[in-house]
Amino acid sequence: MDKIKIPSKLEIALERKIYKKSLYEFYKAAFCQLHPGESYDENWHAKYICDILQEETFRVVEGRPREKDIIINISPRSSKSMIVSVIWPAWAWTIKSSLKFITGSYSDTLAVNHARLTKDLIIGKWYQRLFGYRIKLRGDLQGAGHYGNTDTGFRYAFGLDGTVTGFGGDFILCLRGDQKILTNKGEIDIKQIVENKLKVKILTFNKNKNALQYRKIKRYDKNLNTKRLMKIVTKKGKEIICTEDHEIWTENRGYVLAKNLTTEDIVRTI
Repeated sequence: MDKIKIPSKLEIALERKIYKKSLYEFYKAAFCQLHPGESYDENWHAKYICDILQEETFRVVEGRPREKDIIINISPRSSKSMIVSVIWPAWAWTIKSSLKFITGSYSDTLAVNHARLTKDLIIGKWYQRLFGYRIKLRGDLQGAGHYGNTDTGFRYAFGLDGTVTGFGGDFILCLRGDQKILTNKGEIDIKQIVENKLKVKILTFNKNKNALQYRKIKRYDKNLNTKRLMKIVTKKGKEIICTEDHEIWTENRGYVLAKNLTTEDIVRTI
């Protein structure tokens, strides 16, 4: 029986240095981790895309201004999603673990599947052997399409049939237009806030500080698609109407999708 060779500390450090220096080298190795038994079919376009994404990553990390948007337009089955949506976020966290990713696809199912593959890669033995000393996923944020690490970085995936209202900052909102929310200027319908881009602060719960606080709105988005709404009613009669994929903070389970709440969950109310 062949013995399994355990890499030395020097070999791990060298491998880690190579991958942090080159997204393309990381991509080739990560591809094989996600497709065991398959050989990587190399082509020039993959390195071209990786080099562009690598430069964009360092631009963001270094705080340089954006000069242009990046549009990748190539034929299907060219590994575009594997590079951009699956492997790039995992590599970028090795450069700066607090980076935040919002990734979209034409459907929720595909978007979540890409995010799940990224998560599988991150929690896998290969990635953890190299970068586990820095990259650990949070235990209270472990959804397939929405998860974060212990250094404030997060990954949120959505489909064009979904919504990312409120993401990009500290505030999450997936509410019906006539739902009233508390602001520093009193109760206001969310529709009025979004349509008029009101410069108000929203009363939110900071779970890290276990306290309420007013926070600025980072962006204003509309959910243009019809999604099933849910009414959540507490035993004390408090209620909120939201989309079924809206995340609700619970005392016993952390963030839980509205559709997955049970009568055993304890929800914070004001």
